[in-house]
Amino acid sequence: AAMSEHLAAIAKDPTHPDWSRLRATLRLCLGRAPLSAFDWFVVLAGCPEALVAFLLGAPPDMVGAILEMDMELPLLWEAISGAIWLTVLEARKAALGRLLGEAAGELLPALLLEPLAALAGIRPHMAPLVDMLCLSTGLPRPTAPVVRESDQDPAQELLRRNLSDRCWPEETRILQAALGMTRPSSRNFTHSVLLAPRLAAAIATCGRPADPDLIHPLREARRFDPRYFETAYARACRQPEAV
Repeated sequence: AAMSEHLAAIAKDPTHPDWSRLRATLRLCLGRAPLSAFDWFVVLAGCPEALVAFLLGAPPDMVGAILEMDMELPLLWEAISGAIWLTVLEARKAALGRLLGEAAGELLPALLLEPLAALAGIRPHMAPLVDMLCLSTGLPRPTAPVVRESDQDPAQELLRRNLSDRCWPEETRILQAALGMTRPSSRNFTHSVLLAPRLAAAIATCGRPADPDLIHPLREARRFDPRYFETAYARACRQPEAV
């Protein structure tokens, strides 16, 4: 509990020296030791505010390694509330503004945009979230790689790839959580794999509560077909009224 409280507290302070220590530890253990062997990273995975602060405070060359923490630890970046991203970004903006003083006007936008641009570049399906954060904080939208989307419906491509000989994971917690998704477009989908990216997008962009018990089933659904999850997630983030 003390570790969680400490991480939640320093999430509001991007200049705290513990962030540098955590980044140094991550650099040292990459490819050498599992992140689950480090208590701080295990606790960090369960603290979304601190996770976002860790990412947004990282140099661009570390953003990819931090994003890939979800390969080893029980977290899902796509299911972190947009309100948390915005709160942490605004706290970082205010803290850096105080630190930079008169130079803030010239230097601050670039410092804030660097990790956001890296996020959109490494995980293009999260670019709509980055756009929302930039719009909300008055930052220019970062230039992201142009990703050509297929004209086919993501669900049709998912079925085409996986109908033959794969066992689909059935996650009842996703189905139960999706009962509150009353939009007609959501009611057309009845399997947890189909619903998972729409549910994650609703958490990220529509203020839907993020239940920690949903992280594991959402991760399993994403693992089943990452291409479908990312494509459907991006579309749902761009069109929240359809979620």
